[in-house]
Formats: sequence, C-alpha cells, structure tokens
Amino acid sequence: MLRRLRFFGIGFLISIMAVGFFWSKKKVQFDYGMDARTLKSITYRKKIYSDEIQQLITEKNIDSVMNSILMRGDVNFGKSKQHEKPAKYWVESTYKAKKVVFWVVRNDSTATIELTAKE
Repeated sequence: MLRRLRFFGIGFLISIMAVGFFWSKKKVQFDYGMDARTLKSITYRKKIYSDEIQQLITEKNIDSVMNSILMRGDVNFGKSKQHEKPAKYWVESTYKAKKVVFWVVRNDSTATIELTAKE
C-alpha cells in the first residue's frame, strides 16, 4: 500500500507541475473574487472619462496606465450602488503613492469613470 501511495504522489506532483507550466504560458487568470470580477468587467468595456479625468490624463500623460490603475483598485461595495440601473461602483486605487477614488458607472457596453476625490 505504501508503494502505491508513493507512485500516486510522484504522479500527482508531476501532473501539478505540468498543469502549472501550461497555464503559465497561457496567462490564465482566476478572477473569483467580487472585486476582481467587477474590475475585469469594467476594463473590458469601452471607457468614457469625465472632464476631470480627461484633464488629469492629459496633464499627467497617464493614458497608457489608466487600465492598470483601475485593475489594481479595490471596489468598496459598502459605498457602491451595484443594485441600481446602471450600476455605480466606488473604486479606490493608488497612483504614485497617492490615493485616487473613482465612481465608475457600468452600463451594458460602456463604463463611465468620474473622479471624486484625491488624497
């Protein structure tokens, strides 16, 4: 029995390494958390920026990093209004060690991003 268990364990470890190797090549993401699913659905939609955000993007030249700012953010579901139509999410993120807070209005095909406060 012990011999069988060793063979099973060796095979199990080899299969885990093989699956890990193939998944790392495909860049698979596992977005199981509520934050991750919400932020992923926002980043895949066409984004519409408010005038304040557009001005900030132009001044700081951060158009290319706007998606990563959103993806690193945290959705505060206590302040969000996700049950309204359209859903409105309170997203807190950081940029250059400063906290930035966004309201994101998620429609069927677009996400409108509005700046609320900077700290």
